[in-house]
Amino acid sequence: MRTPACTAVASLGATLAALSYAIPARALGPVDIEIGARAGVATDPSSNLATNPYGFGFGGRAGVSIFGLYGGISGMYYLGTSSPSQTIPAAGGANTAHTAMYGLEVGYTLPIPFVKIRPQVGIGDSVISMSGGLVDTPSTPNGVSSSSLYLEPGILVFVPIRMMFVGADVNALILPSASGITPTQNGQGEMAGGSGKTYAALSVHGQVGVRF
Repeated sequence: MRTPACTAVASLGATLAALSYAIPARALGPVDIEIGARAGVATDPSSNLATNPYGFGFGGRAGVSIFGLYGGISGMYYLGTSSPSQTIPAAGGANTAHTAMYGLEVGYTLPIPFVKIRPQVGIGDSVISMSGGLVDTPSTPNGVSSSSLYLEPGILVFVPIRMMFVGADVNALILPSASGITPTQNGQGEMAGGSGKTYAALSVHGQVGVRF
């Protein structure tokens, strides 16, 4: 049978153990886990295209913030646009383009009450796919795609509402040394031009999510 003294000693030991665990954990500072959905638009990075490979898009992000320093992952899918083929009307009738983007984000949340402001930068891969019209031929019936590095510096402003948040981000979408942005005009299904060039666009998204 356990005596009251043994019970007290056991309780004290459990309390000290809990404190010894909690103190190092608190030393790490406030930690927030963020998971959010995004939807918005991005402008055409090149005036040479008959279609905008970005346009309206949707996606999400997830990351961890420690002492205001944020790091996470992000993904976006842009539906792009389509336009009638003017160069080769019989080659499919339309040019369509869409883009998938995935990468990393890092930033710092400014210590401002109520409203959170986070300068940030994203880096990753932007895969532009084109089909129809100028690029669909018997030799390349499924169109063509091109993968390019992207940089996306910008700023996120969001408002925490208990465990949720709502906000918006505005960014410069930069494709350094991009290739395959402009399709050829000969209907051979190749991607030409753009090699070694830098393209830029503007992206704006609304966000909603949860914080733990």
